[in-house]
Amino acid sequence: MTYCTETDVYHETGYTTNLIQRLTEKTAAQVTTMIDGFITKAKKKINGAVAIPYVVHQERHIVEDVPIEGDEGKVTRIYLGMYETDMILETYAVSDSLIMEDFNVQDCVVKVLRVWVNCYRKAKNDEDYGWVHAPSNGYIDFIGKAGGGEDLAEGTTVHITYLYNPFLVNVPENIKTACAQFAGIALIDHLLGIREGYQAFEAEDLLPLTDKENLYAKKGSLLARAKENLRSYGFGWHGSVV
Repeated sequence: MTYCTETDVYHETGYTTNLIQRLTEKTAAQVTTMIDGFITKAKKKINGAVAIPYVVHQERHIVEDVPIEGDEGKVTRIYLGMYETDMILETYAVSDSLIMEDFNVQDCVVKVLRVWVNCYRKAKNDEDYGWVHAPSNGYIDFIGKAGGGEDLAEGTTVHITYLYNPFLVNVPENIKTACAQFAGIALIDHLLGIREGYQAFEAEDLLPLTDKENLYAKKGSLLARAKENLRSYGFGWHGSVV
């Protein structure tokens, strides 16, 4: 999901696509591609500044063929096979455990998220784990595993990490604006580079917008406003990392 659009960048800078086409000697499509690239870089800058995405869960899984009777079946265990009949009656065992006939990394991730987010987390006190944020949707990325192969035997240990990006659910207005402002700064840097190469833009009607001092002033203003937007969200926030 993109944080802002080309139109948003024009809104923050006061420029238009026609103006940028004239200054850069690019087509409309080329200008769009260029600005989309600036938006992508701005998105990465914002993610780094506010620590997004952040780790919401790291877990160690132990693969077992069949659970022993009476085992609580915590979320840290994957069971290859069905529960014993009497264990199905144990609510905590059903809600806190995984039942898998065959081990598959992606399926495991889906099941773990369902158990951890919908069952296990809601059944525990937040103070027990110190989590600041408990995700309640499917926008969580599985980033890999360590230990064993794709098909795991009994006793194998697997470490799995999940990242959560709230901006994939909804982009706050201040983040959207900051993204457009950072992209606008990149656009101004590009214009400054062109201006240095050609000494000055020739058309007199462009001078008010493209004068060197004007460009630097606009860049400084955009940077200050972008930083303020990040602060209003939580600049450099790491509160959800466990």
